[in-house]
Amino acid sequence: MSYVPYDWPTNAKDAVACNSTLTALVESAVGLASKDVSFEMSVAAANCQYSSTNGTVAREARHVWEIVNSYGYTPSATFSIVAVVIFSLSTAFHLYQVVRSRRWWYVAVALGGALQVYGWATRYMASQNIMYGYVIQLAVLTIAPTLFSAAIYALFSMLTAAQDPDLLPRMKPRGYFITFTVVDFVTLVVQAAGSRRLLWDSVLLFKIGCNTMLAGIALQLLATLVFLVVFGLYFRRLARQYPERRVTRLRSRTGLVLWGTLAMAALTIVRGGFRTAELSEGLFSSLSRTQIAIIVLDAVPMILVILLLSATHPLYTVDPLVKQYGTPAEQRWGTYQMETVDRADSTDKELGVRSHVERTSV
Repeated sequence: MSYVPYDWPTNAKDAVACNSTLTALVESAVGLASKDVSFEMSVAAANCQYSSTNGTVAREARHVWEIVNSYGYTPSATFSIVAVVIFSLSTAFHLYQVVRSRRWWYVAVALGGALQVYGWATRYMASQNIMYGYVIQLAVLTIAPTLFSAAIYALFSMLTAAQDPDLLPRMKPRGYFITFTVVDFVTLVVQAAGSRRLLWDSVLLFKIGCNTMLAGIALQLLATLVFLVVFGLYFRRLARQYPERRVTRLRSRTGLVLWGTLAMAALTIVRGGFRTAELSEGLFSSLSRTQIAIIVLDAVPMILVILLLSATHPLYTVDPLVKQYGTPAEQRWGTYQMETVDRADSTDKELGVRSHVERTSV
């Protein structure tokens, strides 16, 4: 669909008077499917629903407008621009971090950021032409957070591998990373499959697509909750094993990962809960047609997550920890050497005491 700028009215004060030309366009649009309604008809319906003095024409215009405007509101151009700028800068910075640290798995964050940029750019286009890109922005903004979750799992795996992997319950860091990443990939495929069905004109396939996306988001939400359980168990054991490291203190590198990951998981749950409620009610429910809900419960949490992923990047957390404490193997070797020295000192002291006793007795 072509891009046509237009300042869509939101009340009677902003609406153009519904003259005979606009009235004719509204009447010609009645009964048409959304794909058959022209841009001019949409403009007529948007204005006449507010400005027509004829009650019948106003009702018809409102009906046409509801068919055309899948958003249920006019997307905010201002917030869309702000979101595009933030996600663009964050994505560029993540690419810099990836190259510098050579932690290639973090490319997932850049891909997720790129999808967020595309989704919010689409919403900006829709603020100028309300008929533009509803399904596309819904699909990419729903899928993008899955890539952020993959980066969170990677960070946890790197941290546990660098600290004490033996404190993990049942599996090693690589095992947990593979498990959570596979589940994350499955949720991505499920959501992508559901979003593809939204592109069909069939009402049945559209509903199937919504339910498929709902299943993917629900699975992602469940995976996040399970991850939090494993995460909490590990840090509890780590704090008890190494009290001198003060792993729960925010100023420590391990504490930064701890509280940063907890914040990111909480934000992911908030966003997942919102999308689950939205899709369970149906895409055209009151929740999905409330712009402030999408901004506060989806956009803002994802902005905070991508910023936190930068702050907790292994370049600033895991890598310095390895330099400070060494790898787990080096830590175990250092502990072994200290224990050997302690035993030697104890032996020397014992021999010295015995020698002193023998000389005294003589």
